[in-house]
Amino acid sequence: MLLWILLLGLAIGLVLLLVHQGRTQGEIDDRVQELEAENRRLCERVNTLEKLLLEKEKSRPFEELE
Repeated sequence: MLLWILLLGLAIGLVLLLVHQGRTQGEIDDRVQELEAENRRLCERVNTLEKLLLEKEKSRPFEELE
């Protein structure tokens, strides 16, 4: 009888561990998606800043002529 109780306890513990691990994996997946979205926004900002800098550099020779 004690063996059955022990096996049942181990089974319940294993199920709880797997459920917790699945939830943790879901949280990790959500965080990865958030970071990917943030990375895309930052890349867009960098591209915009590079374009602005290029435009500034293009107009520089004209500013020096004045």
